[in-house]
Amino acid sequence: MTAESTIDIRQSTFALTPVRAWDWLANWRCALMAVLLLAAVVRLANLDHNSLTHAEAARVNAAWSTTWNNARWFPPAQYALLWIVRHATSGSEFAMRLPSVLAGVACVGAVFLLTRRYFGPWAGVCAAALTGVHAELVEHSRIVKEFSMETLVSTLIFWAGVEACRSRSARALKWFTMAAMAGACLTYTWSLIVAGWIPVIAWAYWGGAKDQESHVSSPGLGVGGPRRLKPLLRCGAVIAVVFALWYLWFFDCHNRQGAGHDYGVIRGAWPQSYQCGVLARWFVDQSYAVLQFVLGIGDLYSPINWLIGGYLILLGAAAWREVRRQAPALLVALVSVILVTALAGAIRAWPYGRFHTVIFLVPPTCVVCGVGLKVLIERIRLPLPVLALIAVCVLNPAARAVKNTAVYPNESEHLRPVLEYVAQNSRSGDGLFSYYAAWSAVKYYWQRPDVPVLLQPTNDRDQPALFAERFDRFAAEHKRVWFVFTHNWRSEQVEWIELLKGQYQLVDHFENETASAHLFAKKN
Repeated sequence: MTAESTIDIRQSTFALTPVRAWDWLANWRCALMAVLLLAAVVRLANLDHNSLTHAEAARVNAAWSTTWNNARWFPPAQYALLWIVRHATSGSEFAMRLPSVLAGVACVGAVFLLTRRYFGPWAGVCAAALTGVHAELVEHSRIVKEFSMETLVSTLIFWAGVEACRSRSARALKWFTMAAMAGACLTYTWSLIVAGWIPVIAWAYWGGAKDQESHVSSPGLGVGGPRRLKPLLRCGAVIAVVFALWYLWFFDCHNRQGAGHDYGVIRGAWPQSYQCGVLARWFVDQSYAVLQFVLGIGDLYSPINWLIGGYLILLGAAAWREVRRQAPALLVALVSVILVTALAGAIRAWPYGRFHTVIFLVPPTCVVCGVGLKVLIERIRLPLPVLALIAVCVLNPAARAVKNTAVYPNESEHLRPVLEYVAQNSRSGDGLFSYYAAWSAVKYYWQRPDVPVLLQPTNDRDQPALFAERFDRFAAEHKRVWFVFTHNWRSEQVEWIELLKGQYQLVDHFENETASAHLFAKKN
């Protein structure tokens, strides 16, 4: 009988035989550490390279403020976390984005723990590797927004839901309720996830109660089934109370936009009508967008992306039998959550398939694909296919993530360099007119109190007459006016710049890929 190969740290020499060195490298703990290290590197590298976007700066500014109305724009625990970080640190880009990075790395660890519990450690390592280098997860772990926290909390909700369906115990239901409460405090999408889990858990408990009643021989024990349902009803009542409190938290927002923005003000993602043909086309388009987002395929015309997507679908098919046998509730809940999200989008309450609203589907998908990767590696003995699977599914996305975040960051620096240029070239008597989609970043970065700033209100959007009138009044008070614009709506920039050129003289301008500043002066 051969003894298990281990590394004895008590040996007087650190020289290892090749066999033992390979055993050490092949240990799943070592592989997991490498995966976590890679996930941390691609999220931390050049974290402060880009300036805060308008949405990020809005959150940072609100965290600095003590106004109650600003606090209601965010889930309570998320606002408290941002407030602590903002006041405990310098409030720099790196410090404010660090909680998202930590949540992203923690999500990789949570995916490993979830997968290892049901499918073994190497399946967990494969799933964690896919999660750690997923393009969308990496991108959303590097910004001051709730997406990374939503992904972590949703993973915990999925895990607690799987456990509740498997064990049907009061303890598992308590964990599920606690995860749901954490979602209410930290995220926006928790209600959709819980709503998707409710029919799955209710079906599991109802089926367990009926089975127990059918096996009861004594009439005095006939209440065993209803007793099993009581914990489910109690936890459902707690979740309902938490949902009511969460809704009231946002109730005093100005037009309830704190929650309404993420629940569907982007009308372009909604179906145009409720006719069967229109709804069918809308559902197909949105489902394709979900698949593209979940698989991390950004460029549809890239052969590499199609190859990655095809391999991930192949991995999901390979994992179907094992996942269905070990954790069928995970697959049922995924379908249930997708249907709930699609229904919410169809009734114009949630833009299904667009704008980061389905990011909570990525970790369960990585779990399934990780199990499939382990299954294929075990079944395919030829080294070339194994290396191809690993390279396509792990190394290629990892290389792209390292290149984009650590070596050649290709994202624009947004508004910070533009405002630095304006600050260096401003004179006494100048004014700064900020486009409405840039005023949060202007408030965060602008440090010239001698140059007054006019923050354009959002009701000027798509209203050239209101914009021209407001700009004319501001220009009458200053010799020159810097017009700062972000390229969220490039067509408006072209229209408004041409409008100003007809009335004022363009003296100077500076721009990058996503922001610009144009200096206008009165014509002689």
